[in-house]
Order: sequence, then C-alpha cells, then structure tokens
Amino acid sequence: MADGARLKKMTVALPASLVDKLRILARSKRVRSANAAVREAVEYDFRHADRESAEMIPRW
Repeated sequence: MADGARLKKMTVALPASLVDKLRILARSKRVRSANAAVREAVEYDFRHADRESAEMIPRW
C-alpha cells in the first residue's frame, strides 16, 4: 500500500476457516494484522492478474 493512501472500510464475507487462519497468523505476528493480510492478498492478486483483467481494474 502506498504511504499516505486513503483507506476506506468495506465488509467482506470469508469462510470461517479462513478467518480463523488469519486470526492465528495475526496473533503469532506472522502478519501485521488480519486486515493487513487481506489487503496484501488483494493487492498481490491485482498485480498478478492477466493483462486483460488488469485493464478493467481502476487505477487508484
């Protein structure tokens, strides 16, 4: 995430097993927080999307 980027809250639904894993990772300090892990995963997915899909994603 870019320094100083504005954050906007959003609610998502995840399977309970993923939420449990995120919380375990956050408690064990393997990720900064569950929110940070989700944000990083989404950013990673956008960066690695194929060219056609990436063109549909707005640049912010």
